[in-house]
Order: sequence, then structure tokens, then C-alpha cells
Amino acid sequence: MQHQNLFSQENSYRSVIRGQHKSWCKRSKSCILENGATRERGDWLPSVDLSDLTSEQRRLAKQMLTEECHAFARNDDDLGTIPTLKMKIQLDDDVPVQKSYISVPPPLYKEVKEYVKDLISRGWVKKSQSSYSSPMVCVRKKDGTLRLCIDFRQLNLKTIADRQPIPRVQDILDSLGGNRWFSTLDQGKAYHQGFVDEPSQHLTAFITPWGLYEWVRIPFGLKNAPAAFQRCMEACLGDLNNEICVTYLDDILVYGETFTQHLLRLRQVLQRVQEHGMKLKAAKCKLFKQQVRYLGRVITSEGHMADPSDTAALQALKETSPRTVGDVRKLMGFIGYYRRYIQDFSRLAKPLYDLLSPPGKKGKGKRGMGQLPSKTQVEWTARHQEIIEMLVNKLAQPPVMAFPEYDQPFVVHTDASQEGLGAVLYQRQSGKLRVISYASRCLSPAEQNYHLHSGKLEFLALKWSITEKFRDYLFYAPSFQVYTDNNPLTYVLSSAKLNATGQRWVAELADFHFSIKYRPGRNNSDADTLSRMPLQIENFIDECSEEVNLCAVQAIGAAVQAQAQGEQCPG
Repeated sequence: MQHQNLFSQENSYRSVIRGQHKSWCKRSKSCILENGATRERGDWLPSVDLSDLTSEQRRLAKQMLTEECHAFARNDDDLGTIPTLKMKIQLDDDVPVQKSYISVPPPLYKEVKEYVKDLISRGWVKKSQSSYSSPMVCVRKKDGTLRLCIDFRQLNLKTIADRQPIPRVQDILDSLGGNRWFSTLDQGKAYHQGFVDEPSQHLTAFITPWGLYEWVRIPFGLKNAPAAFQRCMEACLGDLNNEICVTYLDDILVYGETFTQHLLRLRQVLQRVQEHGMKLKAAKCKLFKQQVRYLGRVITSEGHMADPSDTAALQALKETSPRTVGDVRKLMGFIGYYRRYIQDFSRLAKPLYDLLSPPGKKGKGKRGMGQLPSKTQVEWTARHQEIIEMLVNKLAQPPVMAFPEYDQPFVVHTDASQEGLGAVLYQRQSGKLRVISYASRCLSPAEQNYHLHSGKLEFLALKWSITEKFRDYLFYAPSFQVYTDNNPLTYVLSSAKLNATGQRWVAELADFHFSIKYRPGRNNSDADTLSRMPLQIENFIDECSEEVNLCAVQAIGAAVQAQAQGEQCPG
């Protein structure tokens, strides 16, 4: 039976190739691509790891990769050329950036000079007579090779921003549900495969001890290079993007439900890569995998998690003792990148965030908190160190977050206390509730007084979680269930006259269709709110015996809105 399945898969593979993707010229060493262009038949096999495949799968993969080998660079000198990628630079004034050159350390002098000569011989840079000059610096890469870097900071300050959006990582992750096979494609020296638009080339001039040069190819460090490259990649992939693959700058992820489907999709993407002159670096590509690392996450058919190889570096933070506000800010930025994988991150980390703001201004956001200068000294205590160690330990074994299934109902759990708001989005998959997303935040000074009003804090948690944090998941959901302590609508029902804030909250919730189940008689004012967070969501759900159904929620909302409209009508 297994041999029959493999035979049928191969027949499907061959029929699709013949019918849709390309036709090999029987008596020629060329093939015809989708756009009618021709190129030479593949004659070598890119060096990629196929050890996870069965022998038959490996044979089919090698056949396809040999045929599409020209999508890959043969060596480090085989760089792609994307003629359609010509980046323009627009400035907000015409005052030239004029910096002097930075001296090259004597031990590196000869090597750096040879490096610049190599760039000229490749045609990536050329001699310049520009009035602009940015300084050059040299750094060593991990593999020991030299990289030439240009300090474009002054030029970037004058550059008008390109508003081409870069995809949100979470949006990419949420689109991967239902797939079991993945391939990641990476381009070598990606930016250098595109060009600086000729009228803009003089702006990229950099100064060295040997003269002035300007870039022909796109260098690293320009403000709008990521936006230009993202736009180019989306245009090159065209209809394939977000259908069979996603692209984040030069990192492409191809996905599929079955091996056969994935094989066909990967061929399509490789052909599109060739059509536009791009070259992939085989050593950095991972093909035909059921688990891949992509954008700092590990992706499988079960979901996604923080990449342990990245979070391992966080272990060193246990020994960290920040001395200044700037040190704390960098530390929180590093850990905060993985906040989606830590339940109640904001509330756990609140004492650390408090170090960033002056006393009495511990609000929400930069305006509410105020901004202490980066060099301000902080008092780092044992309590702060315990929090860092706790957060790092949680990331050492990050949870696997499920991919959302938009045709299945969602479950929301909300929690509120004077320490902040917390929420978790769940979905029942394969018979059990799985976490889709965590959310948490601290309270502003005004919100810290909400506990004085019955149910107002719980209502804020309800409104915030549904209309802000989980809106993208819940807005188009036919209906969903909310579980919480106490009835979050108590604030609405007990207020004889809602103020403008309450009326606005009710209006924002009116577009969502949900019912509420809550655990009665619970005191939400205790300070140790984190200890109340249910570790077993199923048990918590069983304890939520009281319900406000969908019709009742909508009726309450309609009554509040009618009251608000009545107040606006004179007489």
C-alpha cells in the first residue's frame, strides 16, 4: 500500500509539472519558464540536507533541486542580480553630509584596501566625485571574514522614510496553521543583489584613506533598504506570496500540507527566484523539514515557540546587574522581544519597568511614565534580580503556541487587579484548549483607582482584551466565550449613569458577539493576583457557573447606547 501511495504521489508530481510549471525541451539543454524565458537545464545538485526524507522522497527532491539548481549560488562569488530593484534616496534638504575618514588600524590596512579593490572589480562600488562623504568602518563577522560597514547615520537622519510596510511577525505566524512541511530560503548578501538608483548613487559616497567611492549595489545600513527590498520581494513572488509562501525581507518560508504539495510549491518559488535574477545560499537554506527556525521562532505543525538557541543567550542575563536606566531599558527590550511567550509578562516585569520612570509618574506608555535620562543611576535590588531570573527561566522552556483556526470558536480568559491586566486567548484543538496568545499590561495612574468602582477594573480587562489585544482574531468570529472572575458587566449594571468613558467602552464592544461565564463571589482586590491565575484552564472553566449569554450582553449594550443617544437629544 505504501508503494502504491508513493507511486500515485509521483504521478501527481509529474502531471502537475508537465501541465503547469514548465516544459523541458527534449533535444535542448534549455527549459521554458512560466514567463516564456529560457534558461539552461540544471546540471548540479545544491548541497542541502535531505536526511530527514525517505529514500523515495529524497529521490524526488534531488530531481527537482537539480532541475532548479540555478536558483542557488554555486559559490560566494556567484551573486544574484535583480535588475528591477533600484532603490531611490530622497532627502529633506540638500545640505551634504560631509564626514572625514576614520583611520584604518595598521594590521588591517592591507586587507581593507584589498577589500575595497575587490568591491570595485565586482562593480559594486565606483570612484566618486560626490560632495557627500560618510565614514567607513570595518568589522569582523563570526566566520572571521571582513565586512565593510558605512556609517550612514547622518544621511539616514535626512532621508525621507519609505512607508512600505514590513510584515508583522505575528501575522506571519498566524497564517501557518494546517501545514506540516516547511522550507526556509535565504539569500546571500541579499541587499547587494539590488542597485542604488543612478541619480541617488552619489548620496551613498563613503570616504577612505585611498579616496572617495560610491555604491552601485545597495549597501547595508541605508534607512530605506529594508522597505525597498521587502517591496521587491513581494513584487517578485507576486501571487505566490501569502498563498504558498511568506517573505520577511530576504527570508522566505515555503509551506505545504503534504510532501507532494510542498515539493510542487517549492519548485514554483525557486522558479520565481530564478526569473527575477535572485540567488539563494544553499548552506543557509533548510528544505523539506517538519520543524524549522524562522524569525527567531521554531515552527512545527503543532505551532510555534521561541527559538531555544536564541533564548539560551538570555541565560547570561541572570548575572546582569544594570547600573543605569539605559542598561535596564536595553535589558527589557531584549527580554520583551519574547513577551508573547510569557504569561502575564507586564505584571511580572512591572518592578523593572518602574525603574525607567521617575517616582509618581508610573503610567502607561512613554508619556505617562516620563522618560528618565539613560545615564540615570538605578538601585538594582535582589527583588529585581529574582524577577530577571524568573523571566529567563520561563523562556528556557517556552510554551508551544498553537496556530489559530479561524473556523473554530475562540475562548478568552481575562483577569484584572491593581497590579495590571492579563488575558489569554485559547482555542480547543484536538480535544484540548491550547494557547493562541498571551497579553498583559500595567495600569495607568487613573486606572489604578478603578478598583474603587464595582466591576470597573474587570470591565476594562474585558474591553482591552477583546477590542485591542485580540481584535484581529475576534472581530470576524461568529461568537466566542469569555471566562473571568466576577461579572465584568457589574460596572455597567450598577452605574445609574455611565460617564463618557463607560459609554465608549460599551460602544467598542458592540461589534463583537460573545457571552460571558464568570466565577461568582471572587474578591479581585487581593494584591497577589498572579497566584490567582489558573494553571489549569479546564478547572477554572468548570468553576465559572454563572453566565451572561449573548442576547443579554447585546441587550445591555443596546440599552447603554440608547441612554447615551437620549442624553444627546435636547428636550
